[in-house]
Amino acid sequence: MLEYIVVFGMSMGILILLGMFFYVFKEQGGRVLELIASEYP
Repeated sequence: MLEYIVVFGMSMGILILLGMFFYVFKEQGGRVLELIASEYP
């Protein structure tokens, strides 16, 4: 039973990290795309 709880907690943590990463990427995505566009005309 314990291994199921550990796996569940790890997968929840990974999902939360991915959610935070995508949130930050959406916030900064416009600037990153502008930098790439100005770097490669």
